[in-house]
Amino acid sequence: MRRQHIAVEKVAAVIPHYEAGYGFGSRILRMDGGELLDSRSPLTVMKYLLRPYGFSYTEYRHLHQEHWHTKQNLPIVWDGHVFITCKMTRALVPGDETYGFIRLETVDGIRKRDTAGSSFLLLDGRTLDTVLPARYVQDAMGEATLLTFLSVTKAQRQEQALRCALDEMGSKEESEEKPEQKPEQKPPETVRPPESAKPQEPKDSIRETAHNLMKEFKERLTHTTAPSSKSLTGEKDWWDLVLSRIDPVAAAAIRALLDLDKEK
Repeated sequence: MRRQHIAVEKVAAVIPHYEAGYGFGSRILRMDGGELLDSRSPLTVMKYLLRPYGFSYTEYRHLHQEHWHTKQNLPIVWDGHVFITCKMTRALVPGDETYGFIRLETVDGIRKRDTAGSSFLLLDGRTLDTVLPARYVQDAMGEATLLTFLSVTKAQRQEQALRCALDEMGSKEESEEKPEQKPEQKPPETVRPPESAKPQEPKDSIRETAHNLMKEFKERLTHTTAPSSKSLTGEKDWWDLVLSRIDPVAAAAIRALLDLDKEK
């Protein structure tokens, strides 16, 4: 019996094996139906098979000790490979390993045996006997499935955290590359007073008021016997008379507004 060199992708199971004349070792079941014998224990073979994938059984146990506090033999879920851990035989010598590793995807079912224990039924028709009752074997399969779920969930969380970190780094680099843009300065807005604050124009303009006064003066002067009113022949003459009787400053303003100094 010698050490075998095989890729883990080609392995269906690694179980303990006693060989007459060789002693204790492992039986490696290949995915293509073949078998190999190895002088190492099953756990040592699994460590060797998964070493290219960065597998460390000690770190693996620490990683999952939250769910298995006292369990010595954990199912192995690593880099897409899932192996059930199950007690396959009884130790003939104290200290010999009794647990084997069966790839989960190769199991077709579990069958009770007439004697104590049960058997794994593989998809290729092979049978692997165990010393455990069927319900314990089902528990072992459930543990492997649970650990697979936990591993996938953790990997998804790590991938999501990595994507968020990369997105954050990308956005930070883009902000550093873009020149700093000064905020646009908007022209000051013209503050318009509210409608209520605007001075309200009188109902009658100054021009209308002046003409109304002129009309009133005309009526008054016409009904009097003042000699000055008889010589008024034009509109400008009437204005001259009216403006001569009011304040000079106001009269000048009315003249400028009504253009009375211009000849009509």
